[in-house]
Amino acid sequence: MSRAVRLCGRDHPRHRILMKASPLVRLPPGTKCYRHLGPFNEVSIPRGLLAEHRLKPDVWAVLAVEAGAIMLVWDDKECDRCKLVAGDEFVVPPREQHHLELVGPVRLSIAFHRV
Repeated sequence: MSRAVRLCGRDHPRHRILMKASPLVRLPPGTKCYRHLGPFNEVSIPRGLLAEHRLKPDVWAVLAVEAGAIMLVWDDKECDRCKLVAGDEFVVPPREQHHLELVGPVRLSIAFHRV
C-alpha cells in the first residue's frame, strides 16, 4: 500500500531526504500495515513514545493526529522539532531516533508498516 501523507514543514531537512521532488511523502512500495495502536490521548499515551526510541529496520510508522497537537523531536545532534496538529499525518522512517513531547490535549494513533 502506498499512502500519501501531509507534512509539517515541507522544508524540514528530513523531509527533503524523503520527499524527492514531491510535496508528499509516500510509504515505500509494497509496505503493508501490520499493527495499529491507539487512539491515545495525553493521559493514555504510552510512556515509551515520550522517551527516545527508534523503529526497527524496514519498519515505517504513520503518526496521525486526530485532535490537539503533539511535538515530534528528532534525537540527534540537531535535535529538530516538528509540531503536528489535528489532521496531520507524518511518516517516521526506520532507525531514526526520536520521541514525542506533549504540548496539551491530544488524540493520536500510530500505524506500523513493514516493507
